[in-house]
Amino acid sequence: MLGSFRIRMLVVILIVMLVGLSVQSDHSSRYVIESVLNNYVLKDYGVETKLAMLLDNTRSRISDGDVPVMSHKEMQSPCDYLTVARRYGWNWNEESRRQEFYPGVLLIVKENTLVRPVLAGEVVEVSRQEDARTILIKHSPDLFSYYQGLQEVLVRENQHIDQRQILGKTGKNLYFELRDEDGPLDPHSLFP
Repeated sequence: MLGSFRIRMLVVILIVMLVGLSVQSDHSSRYVIESVLNNYVLKDYGVETKLAMLLDNTRSRISDGDVPVMSHKEMQSPCDYLTVARRYGWNWNEESRRQEFYPGVLLIVKENTLVRPVLAGEVVEVSRQEDARTILIKHSPDLFSYYQGLQEVLVRENQHIDQRQILGKTGKNLYFELRDEDGPLDPHSLFP
């Protein structure tokens, strides 16, 4: 293993030397290397935005308690679940072969599992996406919860609901997201 590391390091040093010599010369390869460096080194990949979003959302990861909201009640899990298939935050995507930010939680559930709101609120939107139904609930002026993967919806838009109200029944999984005015929040305390 050590030998292969040394060889790889030597190859990297050699490539850096060749690139450096090529850039300093007037050879035509200089322009090719400069264009490649400009495209890959100077291109804005939005890393600053993603890092800022990650740092803003780490404040909710630091505490082991419930997500603070403007309510006297504690949040509850939206449903019984078998396992968490995908957690909030940065995850490796096998298809794209890169890290991607996942703004919610994907739960594996038994079919027809009852779903309840995490807090009391008002149903803002009931819609259909592909083969599943979605619900958006407003809990306070700046706190929303989003539920996707319902096969049956038992509430209607503009309906006021409490935590005991059944929103609907799931298919084989449920996507849940918690949002405020700045974007998605980490709901880890609801899914230990």
